[in-house]
Amino acid sequence: MIHQIWDWRTVDTLKMFAQKWMPEKDFKASIILVHGFGEHSSRYEHLAEFYCQHSIQVLTYDLRGHGRSEGPRGYIPTPTAYYDDLGEFIKNVKDSVSGKPVFLYGHSMGGMIVLDYVLKYKPTFIGVIATSPLIDTATPMSESTLKLARTLNKIAPKFAMDSGLDRSGLSRDQKVVDAYNADPYIFGKATTRLGVYLADTKVYLQKHASEFSLPLLTMVGSADRIVSKPEVDKFMSANPKATYKVWDGFYHELHNEPEKAQVFDYTLAWIKKMMK
Repeated sequence: MIHQIWDWRTVDTLKMFAQKWMPEKDFKASIILVHGFGEHSSRYEHLAEFYCQHSIQVLTYDLRGHGRSEGPRGYIPTPTAYYDDLGEFIKNVKDSVSGKPVFLYGHSMGGMIVLDYVLKYKPTFIGVIATSPLIDTATPMSESTLKLARTLNKIAPKFAMDSGLDRSGLSRDQKVVDAYNADPYIFGKATTRLGVYLADTKVYLQKHASEFSLPLLTMVGSADRIVSKPEVDKFMSANPKATYKVWDGFYHELHNEPEKAQVFDYTLAWIKKMMK
């Protein structure tokens, strides 16, 4: 496996950290991966290693305000910032994918980002993969809290509060949780601007769910305590032609569960099916 890192600039000139993992020999397809809230792209190296073994390269970047990318932690200047960045990254790696099949993959908040991006921008991909998409949190924001967040968003958009993430619910593998807790690039606070963005995106996703036009694989764990499985169920019910896989007893990070090999194999089989 070959690993490369580089920097690129957003439309508002932030310096962003990017990386890709490539097979030793020529690749047959590419995955553009978007990670979740509070984490970073380097946590997906083992996932990339699996796909490289099957001649699929993985290209990814740290979201603005995450990992080694610039920007205030847990903050976006505009509601479209994540989509503008994703669009710029896709342009940045255009030559690297060489006209071969490309899949868009997002986990948790990254899953929400890719679903919303496809609905709003109508890009062309062979398929989309969303794991544990953050359509809503398992414990939704109360109306009073959301009202307060909307008020603060107008006067103090960078005001940050603890996200309340249940870290023990990330994986049933304690080593994963321990590594997460010890990772210096991990953070747990979200700004009021981000909270309002997430709330508004949930409404948009559910309202326009039936308009999703690309082949879609969505997966979630039945024991996920971080995202709302009922909201994922609702979104997928509007997409009967999509593939929906619920992993019984699995926690939030399907790619970090003890049985992650099953998740990888299932996803790979779907990718191969889309490439036929």
